[in-house]
Amino acid sequence: MPSRLVAGLLIRRGYCDRARTEEAIEVIRPLAGAGDDVADLWLARWLADGDHLDELRRRAASGSYSALHELAGWLAGHEHLDELRELVVDHWERPSRG
Repeated sequence: MPSRLVAGLLIRRGYCDRARTEEAIEVIRPLAGAGDDVADLWLARWLADGDHLDELRRRAASGSYSALHELAGWLAGHEHLDELRELVVDHWERPSRG
């Protein structure tokens, strides 16, 4: 099932509710792990919404742009400015992939 459809179904069924975010993460994680960009985007959003920072950090460090973006937003929003600065500097110092 395409990840856009999976994410859409999860949202329509109320998985955007914080109490059900954990289940949504479990459902979409394998798709994101398989390299599906849309699934990676939703996973990163749900990880940030659920304060799953360790996994978000790991995914950002392994090259997920969505995880990097969501982590940066979370850090800025929670005023973790030293870690945000470190994240940005580390990202820009990393050699380009591609």
